[in-house]
Amino acid sequence: RVAIDPGHGPGDPGIEGPTGLREGDVSVLLAGEVAGELEERGARPLLLRAPGEDPSPTDRAVRANAQDAEACVSIHLNGHLTDGGAEGSSCYYYGREGTHSPAGRRLADLVQEELTGRLGLVDGRTHPLSVAMLRETRMPAVQVEPCFITNPREERLLREPGFRRDVAVAIVRGVERFFRAATAGTGATSRTASS
Repeated sequence: RVAIDPGHGPGDPGIEGPTGLREGDVSVLLAGEVAGELEERGARPLLLRAPGEDPSPTDRAVRANAQDAEACVSIHLNGHLTDGGAEGSSCYYYGREGTHSPAGRRLADLVQEELTGRLGLVDGRTHPLSVAMLRETRMPAVQVEPCFITNPREERLLREPGFRRDVAVAIVRGVERFFRAATAGTGATSRTASS
């Protein structure tokens, strides 16, 4: 069971690209692609919001916890207000000064490897972050930001169904690698003090 959070929503559409593409709209499209890829591989995707919904981040985390998700992928896009040339992929895991989620970090590293290695995206690396979707979920969780929507070239790519599918495949391959490692005893699937 993998919870998928399409970031933002109607009340907070997120960052807008140079030609008007909105982060909240793209996140829904990417989430649908990720859900389809997961289903094809025998997993059970759990979407945390419908296209017209606008639950709070805490409500989304509660939904993921209530459905006993074994991992959570929150989909956002990056943006830079003054530098249209900023580009690339970044992934985030729960962390703040003095603590972090080792399982979340491993999941973020694997998804980031797939996005940069398979799609050739600039590597913005993985980073700790303490936001509700990462902090309040009880399972390994990541926030994936595959592109800068404010970059004209990456905004054009995000409009292409083939590219969105490639992003989804990369995310799901990272999730698959995480669960394979956990099953083999070399990874953890829960965020606990010992993981």
